[in-house]
Amino acid sequence: MRDDFMWNGKLPVQDSEQWLFTLIRINETMVSVSVSDGNNYWYGQGDENSIATAVKVSKNRLEIIADTLQQSPQDTSMVLTKGGAGTKDTFYLKVLRLVYSDLPMAIVCIELKSQVSAVEFLETVWDVLTMYRCRNEELENRVRREEAVNDELQRVLDWTREEKNSIEKKLLYKFMLLLNEKKRKIQLLTTATQEEMSP
Repeated sequence: MRDDFMWNGKLPVQDSEQWLFTLIRINETMVSVSVSDGNNYWYGQGDENSIATAVKVSKNRLEIIADTLQQSPQDTSMVLTKGGAGTKDTFYLKVLRLVYSDLPMAIVCIELKSQVSAVEFLETVWDVLTMYRCRNEELENRVRREEAVNDELQRVLDWTREEKNSIEKKLLYKFMLLLNEKKRKIQLLTTATQEEMSP
């Protein structure tokens, strides 16, 4: 099993002296991005369901877009970079909309300039998502198998209950026959005794 992918560091805002603290984490069930300038805090995440429908990859770009996004009053674009302009392997993080943490989701775009790091990053993402989907399929298959076994057990239980009821009815019927036969014999014996005692 591949370990969680996690990157954290300070990212300078392009054409600005401001730094943002950033944490990106990908595990089996979630991709999450946290960005803070010390005062404001932005957070985006997607679980397996939203990732399955909302992640698209084109060349070096991985976009995490949530269907449940609530529009921010201002559509602000900000480009963040790791390292200086001469850095060969530059990591780009672009917050397309600034959405505060009390809202459901932010739109976050992650770009890697170098092809090697982009391929490795995207392979990590898709390995994690594929592994999680495979695990879901395995669990679904197991649930279906267990449901089939439960259905079979239920059928056997129903059949056993029907057989039990049938046997009980037969035994009750036989018991009633024996009881009626005894009553009849007692009645005959009582009648015969009364006849013998009569003058």
